[in-house]
Amino acid sequence: MNVAEFIFIDEMGSNTSMTRLYGRAPGGDRAVEKVPRNHGENLSTVGAMGLQGVITLMSIEGAFDNLAFDAFIKHMLVPKLKPGQIVFMDRLQVHLSSEVERLITQAKAQLILLPSYSPDLNPIEKLWSKVKEFLRATKARTKRKLLNALKKAFESVSLNDIRGWFRHCGYQPSPV
Repeated sequence: MNVAEFIFIDEMGSNTSMTRLYGRAPGGDRAVEKVPRNHGENLSTVGAMGLQGVITLMSIEGAFDNLAFDAFIKHMLVPKLKPGQIVFMDRLQVHLSSEVERLITQAKAQLILLPSYSPDLNPIEKLWSKVKEFLRATKARTKRKLLNALKKAFESVSLNDIRGWFRHCGYQPSPV
């Protein structure tokens, strides 16, 4: 299989109370951070990534259900799929819809479900880690600021990042 044909799909959640996980303070003092308690509904983002970059993204308030995920596949992913590509997803319940499989195979691509609990096989997990670190540092406290920060976070991702994430997960891309 040609690693350049691999497309990985996954979701992540974010909200307006995200803050850095670690801090520094002068010796003997405690690092203190103020975080809003009522951050509202989570913003769920689903994305598709290949060696060529982030292919497509979709964010919604709340969690993805079958209807929303099917719409992502049909309207966002399938128009960008090329024949012969291989789409990898975990076994989240919304991924298991027969409509998802039908749409992907109709686009002449192949669907492979990753084993349960296998984030080490999915390089898009590393993308989410970088994006979430960016969001934590930004401390966006309104929905508008969160959406703007999310856009900037994705713009900060380089093709070198993605190649490294593929290698980290055991997929060896051809040299550039």
